[in-house]
Amino acid sequence: MASLTKAEEQKVWNHFPVIDEKMINYATNEALKDSKYIFVSSGKMKKGYCTHCHASFYVEEDVKQNASATCPKCDSKCTYKKDWLGRKYLTDSAYFLWF
Repeated sequence: MASLTKAEEQKVWNHFPVIDEKMINYATNEALKDSKYIFVSSGKMKKGYCTHCHASFYVEEDVKQNASATCPKCDSKCTYKKDWLGRKYLTDSAYFLWF
């Protein structure tokens, strides 16, 4: 298969919009609104990490895998995930059209 020249490659990319902050916010808050997790470390002092607001904090309550939780920093509804358990198949996907 022949490779594209720079001009041909640019012509293809011109069909796609520039990814701006508005598009990222829509993808995060609307298209992937159920894809918010709090990963919790093991040990006595359990540390949590929210994938929505990217904040780290200590978790004082008992954590059950896949239990519902609320992030204390951003108040998002999240799902607990224990970080020592495998995440090999943890994927989220969404499709949306942007005009």
